[in-house]
Amino acid sequence: MWGLNAGLAWLAVTAQLPFAPYDTQPVLKAPKAPNARSDFKFVEGKHVLSPKTMLELPRPGSGVANSAGDLTLVPLSRYGFDENQ
Repeated sequence: MWGLNAGLAWLAVTAQLPFAPYDTQPVLKAPKAPNARSDFKFVEGKHVLSPKTMLELPRPGSGVANSAGDLTLVPLSRYGFDENQ
């Protein structure tokens, strides 16, 4: 029984030791963030998906199936910045 405990202890010790005495892999540096542009501004237009336009898109709710199971009634909710100020 002593041999089993010693074997488990030896396994635990060797599992935590590295194969090489030092780390051979190079240290990867995090990429630098691009410089912030001071001339940046949000653009609004007909064909531009801005945050305001994205929030005003219709959002589907939970659908309810009919008794036959071939149709679903899905409620839509909308938020408008013009109506909800």
